[in-house]
Amino acid sequence: MLSNVTNNIDIEEVALRVIKSEAQVFVWDVVGTEVIKVPVKLKNFNSISKVINFELDHRAKSYIKDLITSSGFLKFFIPASQTIFISGIKVYRGSSLEVKYPESMKKHERRKEHRIEPLLPVHCNLFGHEKECFDISLGGYSTIVNNMEFKKFKLEKGMTIDSKIVFSTEKIKLKSEIVNVIDIKPFEIERFPYGAKRVSFKVESNDNYRACVERVAKGMKKLMNELI
Repeated sequence: MLSNVTNNIDIEEVALRVIKSEAQVFVWDVVGTEVIKVPVKLKNFNSISKVINFELDHRAKSYIKDLITSSGFLKFFIPASQTIFISGIKVYRGSSLEVKYPESMKKHERRKEHRIEPLLPVHCNLFGHEKECFDISLGGYSTIVNNMEFKKFKLEKGMTIDSKIVFSTEKIKLKSEIVNVIDIKPFEIERFPYGAKRVSFKVESNDNYRACVERVAKGMKKLMNELI
């Protein structure tokens, strides 16, 4: 499941386990219909500058540039713990790769499938603004809005709005009711230095929406199997 890295201990514990056990780490992405995996070696981390250092071999060097997103991020996967995290690149030179501590990590837990944190983006459209879904389920979804957007949209618990959920192959219009609002502290997530709100919605019964959520769940299982 997705969990915010609210302190540095989370990622440092993961990194220490990888270093001690010499566990495999991959940089990955989906290109077309194919899952691309590139092996990298986690060498060390720096708790002061909050960076993680990887070593690349000749196989990684020939592929790694193609897996860097337009915003300068890479997706990492640790098969032993089925953990995924996304980090911004600080330095990429020769066989050395240095990335920032991630904001969040996804850990696949097979027994918790009622709530899904998509590994590939699903978006909701709120008042003409497209926001990425933090998680989705058959009954609803949640997203994160900054404090300015929260005030601008005049969101509050119990409010019902017209929304649109954007899956990879389908856009679905439905009514969504706000059932919970959670405060995110300043700098708890790097992209929201002034704080934000996690807003959870319950959706009206909709067969097309349910079918799309079920397809996302099946797709995630397939992706995890291909990564492992």
